Amino acid sequence: LDGEGVTAHAFIATSYGSDVTVRGLRITGYRPPDSSAAVEGYGSSGWVVEGNEIDNNGTSSTRTYGIRVGSQWVLRANKVHHNGWVGIAGYRAFDSLIEGNTVYANPATVFTDTVGEAANIKLYRCGRITLRGNWVTDGVAVGIWLDTSEPGMTVENNRVANHGDAGIWHEAGYQGVIRGNTVENA
Repeated sequence: LDGEGVTAHAFIATSYGSDVTVRGLRITGYRPPDSSAAVEGYGSSGWVVEGNEIDNNGTSSTRTYGIRVGSQWVLRANKVHHNGWVGIAGYRAFDSLIEGNTVYANPATVFTDTVGEAANIKLYRCGRITLRGNWVTDGVAVGIWLDTSEPGMTVENNRVANHGDAGIWHEAGYQGVIRGNTVENA
């Protein structure tokens, strides 16, 4: 699926609702509006997104993401790279699994982050999400960023390398578990 630099979304929760499977696609060239993603899952539940390549969506001139997870999602075995401000984002998502993804070069270039959001993975006000076995690398900002988290966030057995800021940052959250991760050059 190619947005050719003009189409906003490949998939959006308001159009597709719950229990959607997105598998085996390359999703590239979309230009989501500010605070949105090429694969926009805010408000959705029960999606399975696996085995996709999600790349080159959005730019650093707007606050855009490759993919934003919803609640009760399984996000597995995707390659997410060179997207706007964040590769994998989440806002008020709960009970999801983010596992076995390769996430790199999000954002794709250095820029002035006036909001404080740029990261390969950024989850804001989420809870009971497990990030397991992901390879998160080569980001100009933060690797994995949990911000204002609800209880139950688990970050385990991820490899995080080569970031311009923190490898794993658990900010203003509580009752989370971070274990068994390898962090290099952060």
